[in-house]
Amino acid sequence: MSKQYDVGYGKPPVHSRWKKGQSGNTKGRPRRASIADMMVAVLDRKVVVTRGRSKRRITKLEQLIGMLFERAVERDPRWMKLAIEEARRHEPPPPKPELPKLDPADEDVLKALYARIARDALEQAGVDPSAIEQKSEE
Repeated sequence: MSKQYDVGYGKPPVHSRWKKGQSGNTKGRPRRASIADMMVAVLDRKVVVTRGRSKRRITKLEQLIGMLFERAVERDPRWMKLAIEEARRHEPPPPKPELPKLDPADEDVLKALYARIARDALEQAGVDPSAIEQKSEE
């Protein structure tokens, strides 16, 4: 016959105890949503907007931007300033200008200049540039 086991305070029945290697909270504590996540969730919700006789479903963000610019058009200086600042903040950066192609003669001049600057830097550091040139040739 098996041993009798007392069940009571701090002694749960054997069949309902945690198994070895089993966690008591497998999913873990739910994470608290950040303010940024909540803002995105709220601004992505759709609302029905009636303009004239037509109804459209747009996001709250689109509605908010529309209201901002409508108030700016009504010549309210505070809203104008805010609308201009937001528009400037989100405009794409200007394209980078392309560098002109160099002639082969110009490339040779630049290579010679880079070599001279490197040689002078080595001499200032107390390193013999001819020793490095010999190693690179091998």
